[in-house]
Amino acid sequence: MRKEIAAFSTAALLLGGCAGATYGPDAPISLQPARAVGRSWISPTVKDEAKAHGLLFVANLSSNEVEIFPQRQGGSLIGTITNGIDEPVGLGVDGSQNLYVANAGEYGDEGFVTEYAPPYSGAPITTYSQGLQNSAATNVAIGADGSVYVSEYSAGIVVEYPPSSTIPSAQLTFDDYPGVLGPGESGKPEGLALDANNDLFVAINVGSAAEVIKFKPGSQKGRVEASFGGSSGGVTFDNADNLLAERQLMFQAHLHVKRHKIPPAIYVFPPGQKSPSRKIDPHLQDAFAMAFDGSGKRLYVSGSIITLGFPDVIGWGSGAVGPDALQAGGWVYCLSYPAGQLLYTISWPGNTWILGVAVTPPAPE
Repeated sequence: MRKEIAAFSTAALLLGGCAGATYGPDAPISLQPARAVGRSWISPTVKDEAKAHGLLFVANLSSNEVEIFPQRQGGSLIGTITNGIDEPVGLGVDGSQNLYVANAGEYGDEGFVTEYAPPYSGAPITTYSQGLQNSAATNVAIGADGSVYVSEYSAGIVVEYPPSSTIPSAQLTFDDYPGVLGPGESGKPEGLALDANNDLFVAINVGSAAEVIKFKPGSQKGRVEASFGGSSGGVTFDNADNLLAERQLMFQAHLHVKRHKIPPAIYVFPPGQKSPSRKIDPHLQDAFAMAFDGSGKRLYVSGSIITLGFPDVIGWGSGAVGPDALQAGGWVYCLSYPAGQLLYTISWPGNTWILGVAVTPPAPE
């Protein structure tokens, strides 16, 4: 019998695939119960927490809302944003502390981005949808000049909006990179980030490999800046302009024969280097998105494990045991940086999609 090879990651499950996890961190865990979906609510303490500690935004796809926490251990839920939200995936914050939400849209085929001003209790002040190709908006990044970039994983594009405009100025594609993509292959864009020069970095998935493509301002043709095995997640920059790129948890399987787990990790690439200088691997369950706090000394990393339907597919399930057992849940990890030590965890029970993360004040661009 022919052995068919399959690869599954968090992004692939969300937009057509599967994900799984095996081990958990040894750190304090504060369980946050899901709230019923309703109107946005903001605690009176949000302004004080924002001033004293900064805010942490978390995209909860399962409850169809963006949740707000203070950036401190033990902080409880202090707000939810539901106005204008429709399947939130990616998050971003600009220099004015405005929050941007990449919405997959119902059934993942009506993607758009909504922008919210502090204190985030009202309706969106701007909506970006023109130029998006009726597929799930996956991630969003905002340049220092106010340009907005939106990735659409399934469509294989990144759409650029110039400052103060909802009319796109460019569409980036990922199907013409010799030596990276084979005949007929197209890269699927995942994470987005901008460096100190306002260059755009896009993490793309190509089969079971990941590439980070760099675009100069105004350019529609990029160059390969970094490569690693596995499935890409988020990308960001530290205060020394090192590129950080996530590898999501991934399973490769010869169906009905064997399976191989590729654990999540965060790679650190020095400026101009295509190979990582080191790897941060604090035994995360998964790694979908990440964001630095304002000091650059704490890194927030999100991830989710969804096990629904797995026993019928390849024999994995939440009731399984052993090194490849899947443990359903959603997490945001707070890591020290650059050490990568796990400081604390916020967790959600069961099959909960926890995806994008963003913080205020934002990390230096």
